[in-house]
Amino acid sequence: QPLYFDDLGPDAQFRDVQCSESAVWALTTSGEVVVWERVPSMISERASSSSSKGPKSFGGGKRISGLDRPVRDMAIGASHAAFLTDDGECYCLGSNRCGECGADPVVQGSATACRRIRFPRHVNPVARVGCGRSHTIAVGAEGQVLAWGDDSKIQ
Repeated sequence: QPLYFDDLGPDAQFRDVQCSESAVWALTTSGEVVVWERVPSMISERASSSSSKGPKSFGGGKRISGLDRPVRDMAIGASHAAFLTDDGECYCLGSNRCGECGADPVVQGSATACRRIRFPRHVNPVARVGCGRSHTIAVGAEGQVLAWGDDSKIQ
């Protein structure tokens, strides 16, 4: 049975929805990012707890904080996420074990808060962002492609 994500209020509308290994990420039309964590186990629990027909309500979404401006685009990897704000700044959040959130993984194994990625001046504003399993890519204002994180398979 489908789940109905309804805890954002009756006026909430979504621009994008993506999945990581254990969460559902949503981008609202107003530029907020919301994440529902532990989704696979919650789906199993709810499916076995009720026999009613029709969509089941699913709450508990958490708004992501630490972004200075509304988000216009997002990319979700297996265990990290990248966000692009309306002014072209890129932020990452989540696992950084391979540097996918733009920090030295020896110093910072995860980005527990949104971390702004700093680019050379001619790259800003960032036009697009994408996430792989353990790496992140961005397309700059002049069409440059930048990548960071795991490059063990020459991604």
